[in-house]
Amino acid sequence: MASSEGEESQQPQLVLADKLFLLKQPDVQDIDKVGFKEDVFTFVKDHDMVPLYETLVADSVLDMDRTLLDSMRAKIDDELKKLDEKIADAEENLGESEVREAHLAKSLFFIRIGDKEKALEHLKITETKTVAVGQKMDLVFYTLQLGFFNMDFDLISKSIDKAKSLFEEGGDWERKNRLKVYEGLYCMSTRNFEKAATLFLDSISPDYKLTYPSGTATAVLINGFHTPKGDVMAKKQVHGFVKFFASSFVWAFFQWFFTGGDTCGFVQFPTFGLQAWKNSFYFDFSMTYVGAGMICSHLVNLSLLLGAVVSWGIMWPLIRGLKGEWFPANIKESSMKSLNGYKVFISIALILGDGFYNFVKVLYFTATNIHANMKKKNLNNTFSGNQKQLPLDDLRRNEMFARENIPIWLACTGYIFFSVISIVVILLMFPQVKWYFVLFAYIFAPSLGFCNAYDAGLTDMNMAYNYGKVALFVLAALAGKSDGVVAGLVGCGLIKSIVSISSDLMHDFIGFLDSHRCMYF
Repeated sequence: MASSEGEESQQPQLVLADKLFLLKQPDVQDIDKVGFKEDVFTFVKDHDMVPLYETLVADSVLDMDRTLLDSMRAKIDDELKKLDEKIADAEENLGESEVREAHLAKSLFFIRIGDKEKALEHLKITETKTVAVGQKMDLVFYTLQLGFFNMDFDLISKSIDKAKSLFEEGGDWERKNRLKVYEGLYCMSTRNFEKAATLFLDSISPDYKLTYPSGTATAVLINGFHTPKGDVMAKKQVHGFVKFFASSFVWAFFQWFFTGGDTCGFVQFPTFGLQAWKNSFYFDFSMTYVGAGMICSHLVNLSLLLGAVVSWGIMWPLIRGLKGEWFPANIKESSMKSLNGYKVFISIALILGDGFYNFVKVLYFTATNIHANMKKKNLNNTFSGNQKQLPLDDLRRNEMFARENIPIWLACTGYIFFSVISIVVILLMFPQVKWYFVLFAYIFAPSLGFCNAYDAGLTDMNMAYNYGKVALFVLAALAGKSDGVVAGLVGCGLIKSIVSISSDLMHDFIGFLDSHRCMYF
């Protein structure tokens, strides 16, 4: 039986039960049954499953091998002797938690060899030595796995009811989501497909889990105060926050003594020399960026490092050397008509490219799944083929994010309704702006909003102002010299507002630990 460390893979005994079921089906081809039979025999032998082996021999599924049977029994006796010695030592010399772990190890051993009665007996003994609700829930899950393996529907039903009663005492979202999967399997076994579909759909996870958790941190902290024994973890989190906040404050206070201007002291320390410092290669001793680097994934950090070296170390110096050819030499580099224009638009092009790639990717998989659902009308097709089984640490986020979502028709209708109102009002306020400029802004804003939310989720940088600059130049050019200023500013404001709120809402959703509807009620 897989432990908690192996939750990302399928439970091996449930896979074995599936193969045993297929072996008994008349419509399964003989060549497939041969493979299933070999897999079953290998699994039984490797896990010393004497009770199952004797049953399969009695049913003429496997041939009797007396030597193998005696060998498995000898291994079981040796292992039980070691486990009993471990229990005795724990009861005599160790604490309550060690005693519980020793009894749990014996229970899991009986589960592994397929001895249902003894496994249930020792799980009850382990439960008497268990205090935490979460650990009691784990014991119920082991009982559920036994029930599914032996197709004991009475045991499954009672275990599900027991799990639900335990959740009334308190339980975390991780285990609640896990229970939904087990209950969904039970509903499928009893032909209650409608309820099974609801349970499975509730545990579908979002595709994108962006790594920068500035919104998630608050949710995890608050959540800790409202779960059984979660206050202990919350206190540790608060202690860690206070410790590092104090360290950061002391370091900033120390730096203050050496501050003498924008480029003095530790603010712009020339780590790589003065020539590199002139090209913005310096260390500012900012604890914020050190912490951000620790939070972000290696992929994000290395991408930013490579981009900094390529841009500030190679591209900008080369473009600066073309002053007078690519841009006027008598204009400050901070002007959009000078070097700064190349910096802004090259950066925006990269951001747009990365965001649009993921936007198109989402559209592709969405369209593929919709097409498959319409073609086959099969519940299983609602699950994307590239979905991976997730560790239990992610199930709280998935459960809260997937439940009570806002219907897509309502979101689209509301967006169109307010867009029409906005077009009318803006035309009355700014006659220089054409109606199709506003329509253009509202059509392209959602895709840009996705790109901005995606980038903000990776780096915590809201790039809405850069997207607004693009809209400003595009709409100003389309409007012409007479109306370009007003049209550009209005379009810039629209794009910036819509794109910026996408990033803000992503954090307000608290790192997908919250439901959509709570934002509006």
